[in-house]
Amino acid sequence: MWNETNAGRTSLGIQAGSLGETAPFPRELILDTRVDVRPPDRLWVAAALCFGTGLAGTWDASTLISTQVRAAVGEFLGPDVPFNPTVSDDAYQWYPGGGSAMVIAGPGSTLDSNPDMGNATFVIELRELGDWAGRLYSIDRLVTATNAFLHASTPGTANPVGPYLGTAVLLATELHMDQLILDLTVFDEVDPQWWSRAVRLCAAVGIDLQTHTTDVLTSES
Repeated sequence: MWNETNAGRTSLGIQAGSLGETAPFPRELILDTRVDVRPPDRLWVAAALCFGTGLAGTWDASTLISTQVRAAVGEFLGPDVPFNPTVSDDAYQWYPGGGSAMVIAGPGSTLDSNPDMGNATFVIELRELGDWAGRLYSIDRLVTATNAFLHASTPGTANPVGPYLGTAVLLATELHMDQLILDLTVFDEVDPQWWSRAVRLCAAVGIDLQTHTTDVLTSES
């Protein structure tokens, strides 16, 4: 697995594992936003959400993983998926909480941040890379391009929302977010069993995963 940040773009990619598995296509999750703070455990969680069983295999020590998150990723992938990364508790990072909430939106979303939710909220609106490029920040919103849609539409993807959640996990540390809220008016194909596993996976790296609908999230005028 590799991750890079250059020229204002961040990518997270995987190659075939040493057990002979074929790496999924596309092999990179690309985000047109620079992300400088990338804890190893959260990289693995983002990769699991995006690539799923593409993580099967034995991985070298280029990206370490803590014991706790190794177990969480293994549980998320399932008992039939061999997942053998290099474990080191030097990779573990304690997340104290107290951050803000990040609303994951997409094309067609009309969400506004809601100051009445009890926690400061920030909306990330994910646009299709190719049709869009770059990023635009405001006080409470980030609009940025990503190729998450390619991963979401790939045959065999465990759940189409996974790559979008993986993108949000990549951003969470840099933006001081410890709660991710999925906009169900845009992402409506969430399998309950898959979602339960994703909630436990994100919890292993200090992220509270939730869903809401637009009427809950949008501020009253």
